[in-house]
Amino acid sequence: MLNTKQQEFVKHAYEKFGKSQLTVDELKQANKKFGCKYAPQWLIKNKDYKVGKSLFKLPVNGESQSVAVKKTANTESEKILAPVNGVLDRIFQALIAIVAGKFLVSLISFVTNPKNKEKSILDSDYLDDLFLNTKENSHE
Repeated sequence: MLNTKQQEFVKHAYEKFGKSQLTVDELKQANKKFGCKYAPQWLIKNKDYKVGKSLFKLPVNGESQSVAVKKTANTESEKILAPVNGVLDRIFQALIAIVAGKFLVSLISFVTNPKNKEKSILDSDYLDDLFLNTKENSHE
């Protein structure tokens, strides 16, 4: 949303030139009323307001820069957090690999143990033996 000074500038520039697309020179002329000799940076730095080379549209009819600012903020935060997200993803993948490895070792240990040859996978104690009593089921 435009602040009060920005709204005043847009109103003044539109009334002064009678159009919504202004060159950098026209923006400078309009901004002289507010004691500045340069074009307003909030307008010329926003890509949403750029129409062509040295030509910008005024945010009239309730248009605001808040959408562009939010897009920029999201992009900046994504850039900042990208290395952290990469590290967290690798840690998460490592934990999954450790858990999967533990499961696989327990399963192989259980299946290769001669005492478990007669047990059925449908046996209700099968999962208890597999996950809870892995030391009993391991080869010694």
